[in-house]
Amino acid sequence: DHPEVPCPYDYIKIKVGENVWGPYCGEKAPEAISTQSHSVQILFRSDNSGENRGWRLSYRAAGNECPELQPPDQGKIEPLQAKYSFKDQVLVSCDTGYKVLKDEVEMDTFQIECLKDGTWSNKIPTCKMVDCGVPAELEHGLLTFSSRSNLTTYASEVTYSCQQPYYRLLHNVSGVYTCSAQGIWTNEVLGRSLPTCIPVCGQPSRSLPSLIKRIIGGRNAEPGLFPWQALIVVEDTSRVPNDKWFGSGA
Repeated sequence: DHPEVPCPYDYIKIKVGENVWGPYCGEKAPEAISTQSHSVQILFRSDNSGENRGWRLSYRAAGNECPELQPPDQGKIEPLQAKYSFKDQVLVSCDTGYKVLKDEVEMDTFQIECLKDGTWSNKIPTCKMVDCGVPAELEHGLLTFSSRSNLTTYASEVTYSCQQPYYRLLHNVSGVYTCSAQGIWTNEVLGRSLPTCIPVCGQPSRSLPSLIKRIIGGRNAEPGLFPWQALIVVEDTSRVPNDKWFGSGA
């Protein structure tokens, strides 16, 4: 033995370009070596003295590692690992009420892959809150936003109502619609369908004068006879539906 010289007789060295590991000898194996290369030289030296059983080594191929990933705000990446190497794939998705936004295009998920040169195939996209857009107009109806700023994003609410006193909601359903995670205004009963405003018989704002409540001197028409007809003229247009005159058979 030569205490001053490590491995004075038989040894091996591992070389990659200008990088050299070793010399290694003896019965204790070195720690794992990451060469970061697809081509490795193994140098073996022996002085022909002594009789030994030789040496052996084991190796495995591993792809280049890609940089660490951080999930986007309001999003996540799967699988979440401490390290990613060549051919590893990552799926990016967003929390409920958000969509993946990549190059101004909204989507549910986005996939990237670790390339052989140790870079990712694409950058991590962002997560954007779902926007249902301006709600559709309702015929003979009104629309009220729940927020002062008229928000149309996820979980916002709007309420449809009918023009009073001439119309009301069919079946008296709730007119509340919520912006869903799918970007659609929905009602708990009607779903995506809009409510319907149906006409109702209005009540006059004041009683009709007694002189025009009936035909003076009239009598019930017998079957087969043509009844009297009259044109009722009023100053209060609230008694006339849709601001139009109408004829009434007596």
